[in-house]
Amino acid sequence: MNDTIMVFIGGLVFAIATEHCNLHLRIALIVMRTLGCSHAKLLGGLCTVTTFVSMWIANAAATAMMVPIVFAVLRELERVGEAEKAL
Repeated sequence: MNDTIMVFIGGLVFAIATEHCNLHLRIALIVMRTLGCSHAKLLGGLCTVTTFVSMWIANAAATAMMVPIVFAVLRELERVGEAEKAL
């Protein structure tokens, strides 16, 4: 196999491992706790995390890793919104 293919596959395995051990949820909660729930601040925080991750793994693998993180952020925002509606 080509070295580039192995780097790509390794990044995708890393993305799957991140989701398996719930690291994606931890990252999402850290970004939300640190920056707040403003749309602009969340976008900036997620872009910063993506930039930081893509320094070490391929861009496609970084994107694959960020998908569960973004879904975790969205789930938390929905949960908070539903809690506020209940009050």
